Amino acid sequence: MQTSEHGRENKALLDTAGLERFVPSGVTGGVWSLAGLPAGAQALAAVVLSRRPLPAGWLVVAENIRQQEELAAEIEAWGGEVAVVPEAFRGTDKVKPDPDLEAEWLGSLARLTEPHPPRLVVVTEKVLAESLPAPAWMRSCLRRISVGEELDPLRWAEELVAAGYRNVGTVSERGEFARRGGIVDIFSRQASFPVRVEWGGNRVVSVREIDLHEQTGIGELPSATLLLGAVIAHDPPATLSDYLGPGWGRLSALADGEEPRLESAAIRHGFIGEPIREAGLAEARRRRVGAEIRSWLGRGWKVTVTGVNEGESDRLQEWLPECDLSHAEVGRLDFRISQLGQGFAWPDGKWVVVTGAELLGRTDTRKGWRKTQAGLAAERWRRPVFDPGDLKLGDYAVHLQHGIGIYEGLGEKPGGKGQCLLLKYADGARLYVPVEESYLVSRYVGVGRKRPRLDTLGGGRWERAKAKAEKAVEDFAATLLRTAAEREAMPGMAYPADHEWQGKFEAEFSHEPTADQARAIAETKADMERSRPMDRLICGDVGYGKTEVAIRACFKAVMAGKQVALLVPTTVLAQQHARTLRERFADWPITVEELSRFRSAGEQNQIVKGLAQGGVDVVVGTHRLLSPDVEFKDLGLVVIDEEQRFGVKQKERYKERFRSVDVLTLSATPIPRTLYLAMLGARDLSQIETPPPGRHPIETVVADYDERLIREWIRRELERGGQVYYLHNRVAALPILAKKVKELVPGARMEIAHGQMGETELEEAMGRFVRGRADVLMCTTIVESGLDIPNANTIILDRADRFGLADLYQLRGRVGRAQNRAYALLLVPRERRRGEAGERVEALQMHGGLGAGYRIAMRDLEIRGAGNLLGTEQSGHVAVIGFELYCRLLRAAVSRMKKGEWRPPPPVQLRLDFLTLRAAEAGDGVAGAYVPAGYIPEVSQRIEAYRQVAEAGKFEELAEVEKVWRDRYGPWPVEAGLLLGYHRVRVAAGITGVTRLETDGDKIRAWKGLELEMVGTKLPRLTGQTAPDKLQQLEGWLR
Repeated sequence: MQTSEHGRENKALLDTAGLERFVPSGVTGGVWSLAGLPAGAQALAAVVLSRRPLPAGWLVVAENIRQQEELAAEIEAWGGEVAVVPEAFRGTDKVKPDPDLEAEWLGSLARLTEPHPPRLVVVTEKVLAESLPAPAWMRSCLRRISVGEELDPLRWAEELVAAGYRNVGTVSERGEFARRGGIVDIFSRQASFPVRVEWGGNRVVSVREIDLHEQTGIGELPSATLLLGAVIAHDPPATLSDYLGPGWGRLSALADGEEPRLESAAIRHGFIGEPIREAGLAEARRRRVGAEIRSWLGRGWKVTVTGVNEGESDRLQEWLPECDLSHAEVGRLDFRISQLGQGFAWPDGKWVVVTGAELLGRTDTRKGWRKTQAGLAAERWRRPVFDPGDLKLGDYAVHLQHGIGIYEGLGEKPGGKGQCLLLKYADGARLYVPVEESYLVSRYVGVGRKRPRLDTLGGGRWERAKAKAEKAVEDFAATLLRTAAEREAMPGMAYPADHEWQGKFEAEFSHEPTADQARAIAETKADMERSRPMDRLICGDVGYGKTEVAIRACFKAVMAGKQVALLVPTTVLAQQHARTLRERFADWPITVEELSRFRSAGEQNQIVKGLAQGGVDVVVGTHRLLSPDVEFKDLGLVVIDEEQRFGVKQKERYKERFRSVDVLTLSATPIPRTLYLAMLGARDLSQIETPPPGRHPIETVVADYDERLIREWIRRELERGGQVYYLHNRVAALPILAKKVKELVPGARMEIAHGQMGETELEEAMGRFVRGRADVLMCTTIVESGLDIPNANTIILDRADRFGLADLYQLRGRVGRAQNRAYALLLVPRERRRGEAGERVEALQMHGGLGAGYRIAMRDLEIRGAGNLLGTEQSGHVAVIGFELYCRLLRAAVSRMKKGEWRPPPPVQLRLDFLTLRAAEAGDGVAGAYVPAGYIPEVSQRIEAYRQVAEAGKFEELAEVEKVWRDRYGPWPVEAGLLLGYHRVRVAAGITGVTRLETDGDKIRAWKGLELEMVGTKLPRLTGQTAPDKLQQLEGWLR
């Protein structure tokens, strides 16, 4: 693990603070227990010991995986170098091995074979007994490749094949490589991310990290280490001690260990105890904090105050003077950035460490230790609108000019050259579409399970259907824009620019917002600062950070003197949001209340009174907020969470009730990206498609009900210190299932939760699970909405066939919200895996990756139809022409009506006698403008490349295509350069209004509509001799 900048600063602190005495000098090896030290001091003790010349190093044994990662993070926070060897999970007959965990495991073992490995290695007890590959084998398989190295790329590719690597078109998993001319992409088995190696002849000229999702290079590296060997049965087997060698000491963090306890005078400071979250106790907390810190300073102690980031540290420096401390006293404190979870006091050294979480009464907001590909990759997770992999044999496909046919794969036209997409139409007629024109073809996505009607080649039905749909789309776009215009004309409040506290509040957030989050936040604030009521919809995948956008909007509203109502569909979600808001607003003069059935009648009356008098700033509630007795003194913002869960009548009520205030709606049901782009000009939409750093895809398994499997899944989660959701949609079945699970896993602590429970009983049950006092929550779909329990990372859905696809997706999204790998087990009787229920479960299993919500949305469109997105009438037109074309028409219509910037690719007719777009027609003085198979060998990637240039409508977009091609495939050949030049001419013509352009020898004929363009009284002339020169001259003349 690389020591962070703040870790280096804290390491320097160790050099100056006389901390050698923190652990007795006689401890220079052997086996010791850390259990006698406060949790916050254990990592520091390990770092102090690792700085002594003896022993060779220290093995730190943690109680479970969670403690292992916390210890590693704290060791790094103190500037220590540490290796973490995770438990080897090799999978079962139902679950594949976790590739990220396996890579982490191999990477840590590889690091231990280096000449100077870290002197601290953190493991769990289970790791000590595991069988490992021999260190000698590991050393023999490691191969470093460096910039400037002489290396034959062909021999290198052969070496990768011999080592068991798979040669693929696009690298997506470990153990794969892709070779494209002088570029080889490799995803090594032990690596966190793939690398792209580029050759110039036989010399390595570049090694760069790849963004796995965009397939682009994102950072130059001097070298990369690859593991050229497959991990199979270890013969002879080795253990961790074979890697460490003799002379290593051992530190045990096990609570019940029998080792002698490491003696240290460090103790846990007790001045704060349990976090105090109630708003009324904030003043008492400040007084206690101030008195204790003044006492320490008065006795000559050094007081170190840690924040998880600079924002929290700055806030603490501003907050502490409010604790009755003078600025001189605050100036004597030592403020540091650190991922410590708990502080401690060291009387002998007159030193105390206090964390921001302890001071402010917050739950632990530290970032996890694990650094995975999901966090290291660049942020974008965006699939192309057309994914060639989506088009499979037998699928219905839409050709823009010829209509709906059936895709029959790739082939060659009889007597022709080059590959074509083969489409079968009515009466068995076939259309051969050259790969160069593949951008005209898209997969048909209709509505529901109804099959579309095949068109006849040369028939007029398709053109008539397209024209009819275009007229309906115009009407729909006009309705959308009329609604937007009415809202634009309504009076509303224009919020001022961000209050000075806004930046300080946002800086305290323990994670950097993703690019999409930042954009959604900026768009929301811009809406609030306009003088008409906001009506913005935030769409985002499950757990992608929509709530953080809402929290910042709430803060902005309250800072402007306005009240905020947060409307949620369930009492459980109301309780969680209220808890989150109280924590986030604890240090600010903001009052948060919760209005739901969890509050008594008397409490509800007090809250309603507070809203009317202005004593409550933010209220979180269910539909109770819509009751006639709820009046606000000065309501400025309404946030509607999980909008898709409210009924039609409830939606009508809140739209009527909140017409003149700003409304921010959060939806966890993503809309298909093509529809999002189409509606963007007519509706205020923000789409969050970026996964949070460190997020893993959820491993999803479908199986019959199997008690052995259930036991295995629950045990595995509990062994790594996690928790489990067990869902069934029938309340009566929960006690029976709970009893059965208790028999299967006797040590598991159980809780039951469902909507028919009394409010106190339900609140207490959920509270125990949230606080980690229960291992398994047996529940109904009451947990579907927005619950965020990072430690719960396995979900078992019993009778998953009884849930809708969107419901299944939401439920699965309850796990995988931390940096641990998450698992979803869908129990479905075999006979129920056919029909629509089976399709739903299969779709969820297929789309388990990050950002899968958008694929799920498209699949749901096919299963259920488009009525819920567009209305019944528009849904009919989608059925006739397909979803893709419908969205393209809608986008164009909205753009035309708004006179916006976006334009569909201009309908320019180009006939250049010196150029052909078909490879088979090149020759005899006519140059070919196409993508050669030798440049992009993979057909699906070539199709994508053609679509990229064909859909570019601006020079900036073409420049982006050129950048991607250069990075992924290397320098392009002449033919691909001519294709790019051809499209530059097309774009230039469209921008200048030219609708038709022809060349005849050296003559240029260009029309704007029906008018022929002339230079004086003559036609313009071409003077260039080669195709590239002529294209460049045409582009220059048009521009």
